[in-house]
Amino acid sequence: MNTLLLGFLIVSLGIVLSWLGLRTVRRFVPVALLKAHHEVAGFIIGVLGAIYAVLLAFVVVALWNQYEDARSAVEREANQLGDLAHITRGFADQKERHRLTGMIGAYTGSAITDEWPAMAQGKASLRTQSALDQLWRVYLEIDPETYRDSTLYDQSVSTLRDLSDSRRLRLFASRNDLPILIQLLLWGGGVITISFTYFFGVESIRAQSLMTAGLTGIIAFNLFLVLALDNPFHGF
Repeated sequence: MNTLLLGFLIVSLGIVLSWLGLRTVRRFVPVALLKAHHEVAGFIIGVLGAIYAVLLAFVVVALWNQYEDARSAVEREANQLGDLAHITRGFADQKERHRLTGMIGAYTGSAITDEWPAMAQGKASLRTQSALDQLWRVYLEIDPETYRDSTLYDQSVSTLRDLSDSRRLRLFASRNDLPILIQLLLWGGGVITISFTYFFGVESIRAQSLMTAGLTGIIAFNLFLVLALDNPFHGF
């Protein structure tokens, strides 16, 4: 699903549900009764809101750091693939050069078409792993005959090693899901925080609806942000 569409649906659905909840409470609970509890409700929602805000901010910052790590791993892998392709073109044996260049292209294509969708499920692609294994096998079979080829070969193996490390880091990043307890705490805390706004009796139901919708929209958008950052390869 498109990222913007998913965010719009989460925020919109949250606002609609919060509005329905407010209308239901106002229908069955008199405004005078709600006003009688303003002092206690105001104190509790202040403490609750502060705790929830700190928790939400902490999770967003932590997930943003993980997201940046995942992006760095992808960028490093792409740069290392480019370097490996350029270094390989320097080998003297034309047949060997074309063979290695083709295998590098095969690994790149498999990583894009096979492994990237698989990472949306937190999995790796066996086809991509096989392409990388074949690349390693061919490089390890090379026996450089000239000083130039030997230098290029050493650099190629070093770059291929770094490429393999970057791929593993990319796969690890696709499996770093937020613990279920923290997810329950975030979503449950958001529902409780919004529900506490129903304990205030504002004479104008429209004014209270706007205030509740604003709070709900901010919380829902932050929860969507958590969902998107927690799944950088899902391609929402």
